[in-house]
Amino acid sequence: MKSRGIDVVAYVLGVLLLLEALGVVIASRTFAAMFRDFGGTLPLVTRLFLMPVVPLGAALGAMALAVEGALRRRSEPAMLARVIIEIVVAGAIVIGFVVGMYAPIFAISGSVSP
Repeated sequence: MKSRGIDVVAYVLGVLLLLEALGVVIASRTFAAMFRDFGGTLPLVTRLFLMPVVPLGAALGAMALAVEGALRRRSEPAMLARVIIEIVVAGAIVIGFVVGMYAPIFAISGSVSP
């Protein structure tokens, strides 16, 4: 069974997506230590991205969709859609992480009076 180019792209993006999610989990531990010192309630997006299951679950879900498509020999348009989903999930993980980790900092800076 010959591998198609789109299948290879899906596999490579899947591995990169998983590595990105692992990086987010590792980096969020640094922020978690800092947030413990803040006290109070953290914003929802921050709490979500401090849980490893959120970025890893999103990455594994998108990766599983692409791998399933490649293994079942889905059509080129269907595989392209799966690759696009991987790209969108990768962007969402990065944006969610940045927003989540900086939301408490923005909240604290907004409450500081001159």
